[in-house]
Amino acid sequence: MIVQFYHSTLIRIKSMISQTLMHLSIRSPTDYVQYIVDKQHQYKNISTSSVPRHLVIILNHDDQIALDTSGKEEILTFYNKLSDIILWSIIVEIPRITIFDNHGSLKHQHFSTFKSILEDKSKIVLNNNNILNWLNLKPNNATVNSNIQPSKKINISIASIDDGKQELINITKKFINENLNNNNYPQIDEKYINSNLPYHLSGDNFEPEVALDFSEKYLFSGFLPWHIKLTEFIKVDYFHQFYLERYLQFLNSYCCIQKRFGK
Repeated sequence: MIVQFYHSTLIRIKSMISQTLMHLSIRSPTDYVQYIVDKQHQYKNISTSSVPRHLVIILNHDDQIALDTSGKEEILTFYNKLSDIILWSIIVEIPRITIFDNHGSLKHQHFSTFKSILEDKSKIVLNNNNILNWLNLKPNNATVNSNIQPSKKINISIASIDDGKQELINITKKFINENLNNNNYPQIDEKYINSNLPYHLSGDNFEPEVALDFSEKYLFSGFLPWHIKLTEFIKVDYFHQFYLERYLQFLNSYCCIQKRFGK
């Protein structure tokens, strides 16, 4: 208990120092972007070619439950922090981000609030609120451009417990209904399943390369098994004290991993 308290206090102090130094160095939105780029260059392993093409942010279930009884100010604080992480990811040129919300409150209750906060910040910091491509708002028959350039758009998905296994059930039901009276039905395989997935779960680049995992347990129920077979899950605690330096340390940890794909 004492060790946990010490660790929490130390992170909180480091967060305050980091935020203070950052604010002293920033005078404009351009300074903010340049500050992040300069900090990124202090980590030799982080480069445009080494950052993940798809990042998953797994929210802490208990944090989400707490928002159910929180006031408007606490909700705004939470999604402001989440928006900061998205902005950092855009600046370091990660082209696709999925936010996994096991509780479901972001996807079903607070989506418009979060969307508004992130778009406002993008307009101020990046001078562009059209850079965000919200995949949850696209029709299911649309095509995901997985090679989209960061300077043009960044793909953002929000997944929850509704996805994953439940989508497999929905697709299986659809397959049965479509072919109930048809003897020439197609084979139900990975290709068929992928072609019938919702837009925010599909695309050639959907398989996340790394997960920024704030949860206390490993949560896989919202993902399809073959989508996370090579995903690196990196545990991070204290979401509210997750400042820029910790984010870059997380990225650096991922970039140092040597993937041998079972060899």
